[in-house]
Amino acid sequence: MKRLFACALALVGSFFHPSVLAEDKQPAADAKAAAKAEESAESMVERLEREIMGSDDLQSFKSKLASAKKDFKAAHPKSDGNLRLEILEAIALVQEEGMKAEPKGTKILQDIENNKDAGATVKARASGFLISILAQTSSEKAGGLGKLREKVVNHLKSYPDFEDNPVFSRMLKGSITESEDSATLQKIIAEDATAHPDWVEVAKGRLDTLKTLAEVKSKPLELSFTAVDGRQVDLSKMRGQVVLLDFWATWCGPCIRELPNVLAAYKELHPKGFEIIGISLDDNKEQLEKMTKQKGMTWPQYFDGKGWENDLAKKYGITGIPAMWLIDKKGMVVSMNAREDLAGEVSKLLKK
Repeated sequence: MKRLFACALALVGSFFHPSVLAEDKQPAADAKAAAKAEESAESMVERLEREIMGSDDLQSFKSKLASAKKDFKAAHPKSDGNLRLEILEAIALVQEEGMKAEPKGTKILQDIENNKDAGATVKARASGFLISILAQTSSEKAGGLGKLREKVVNHLKSYPDFEDNPVFSRMLKGSITESEDSATLQKIIAEDATAHPDWVEVAKGRLDTLKTLAEVKSKPLELSFTAVDGRQVDLSKMRGQVVLLDFWATWCGPCIRELPNVLAAYKELHPKGFEIIGISLDDNKEQLEKMTKQKGMTWPQYFDGKGWENDLAKKYGITGIPAMWLIDKKGMVVSMNAREDLAGEVSKLLKK
């Protein structure tokens, strides 16, 4: 429960303006004086939210919330700040009840979003939490991902000025997974062009990647560039050799842990015709050059400084690193997951 509640607090925090969550740096005496003074509804609800968010566990959160609701309603009975506190109660209920089919917390959030007297920001907050709850369960239910997409699109259309919409835009983009087939992607592009441009943009990009990957499997891979050290790299001139295309980064822990295996395979098999081409998803050239020198990575590195937006990584749909592709003597990609028994796989290809 403590772990779930900690996650809930982090989630709640992401939807509040920094002024709400900022540390109250007033001296104790000033704070008491301010509390006694007449507060506007906005300043009072922000103060109460800040105090509630300082809770260490669910029971403390609920206790502070109950007192805050009573005090705020007495001071501002008609303010929609009362609904802002109801949102916090809903989140507490969701955490307490777990992800049931129709938890009370979810019902509260739905009622707030449908409340005609609620302001747009309060409605947007309620909608945002409903999306977050749905996101936690969408992969477990039939049609869940489609419902999540629909909810996010409707949210972005209904509350275009909500300050946390970038969170939901990223969620929408991320809902288009690697498992989507061409037919689904084409449907998104055809039917949702006016729903949300970011979504369609990602769908088009994913469709392009599928086409590229289909070509990769059907003909020799074409790749040429100037490496970070100035070397000219051209795969078409490396026919007859076995090549590892290694998508990695200096900041990637799993990549660094895999490096000893890569270095060992290179040391053993490079004299027999094994080559490596690094595709660095770094954005710091100096860091890349420093590490490759320290580790003895003498093979060429592609670097464009774009990090996760690396042109080749995007072109080939790389969403996780290390990603290790093996290319045979004919230039064909024969494996997109060469991490297991790299040396063994390379040895087999060299014998062919």
